[in-house]
Amino acid sequence: MRKKQIILGLIMTAMLAILVACGSKTSKTESVSYQSNQKGVDNRVTYYYEKGTDEVTKQEAVTQMSYDFLAVKNAEEAKKKLESFTSMYEGIEGITEDVKFEESSLTETVTIDYTKVNFAELSEIPGIDAVNLENSDYISLDQSVQLIKQQGFEEVKDGKFKKFEE
Repeated sequence: MRKKQIILGLIMTAMLAILVACGSKTSKTESVSYQSNQKGVDNRVTYYYEKGTDEVTKQEAVTQMSYDFLAVKNAEEAKKKLESFTSMYEGIEGITEDVKFEESSLTETVTIDYTKVNFAELSEIPGIDAVNLENSDYISLDQSVQLIKQQGFEEVKDGKFKKFEE
């Protein structure tokens, strides 16, 4: 049970978001990336936002985990163990998920398009950290960054992520 909570926590850490009231939009999209890398698990989160605003328009979370970290022997066991977690995203417009099972690890990519997702539906996903999500109009970049830094993530400059260590 404890291992299941840790796995859910790691997967959902990649999905951290804090919401606030509406902001204005411009036409130039920029991004900022953060990483939490420890032996056996590597979490990377990239926020896309409109330049000059606090509004996150898209978030991509990539989590790589070794099978040893998951306490499984192979891809088949990993699929079974993660099935209930990955099914949480099914049928939610604006969220895509892809899991690739490799020889000794898996890589999960979850993308949330905040221009398409229903915030009330998003608020029902266990592990999504948010303030008043169901009544929000957008995701705050400043508050999301503040929260993710509190979780131990560090900003990544120029796409120079640390290498995954199994």
